[in-house]
Amino acid sequence: MANFEDIVRRSIRKDFANAHIKKMGTQVKTPHPVNTRRIGEVLEQSDYYKFRRFLVGKLIRIIRESASGNWVEFVNDSDRQALNNAVGWSDNKREYLLNAIKFKD
Repeated sequence: MANFEDIVRRSIRKDFANAHIKKMGTQVKTPHPVNTRRIGEVLEQSDYYKFRRFLVGKLIRIIRESASGNWVEFVNDSDRQALNNAVGWSDNKREYLLNAIKFKD
């Protein structure tokens, strides 16, 4: 049986992406609902525990999974910039390896 909600969402996303390509010449990355999660908690074992206030409650997109955690990127650019400024990284950093985190359901 077809899941019509997902079909409609994909169609709408594709329409907006196509309109943006025609207007700007580049395709926009739209977050897929399956890969987009909200961080609920950062555990003490995480390398990012000191910076948990910049992570908890933020919307992230899982890029790929590895044995040591998930490679993620922030959906909102301002969240990414805030973390980079707090840690002292370059503004060009866009992917993060997060380990020992729990997601909100």
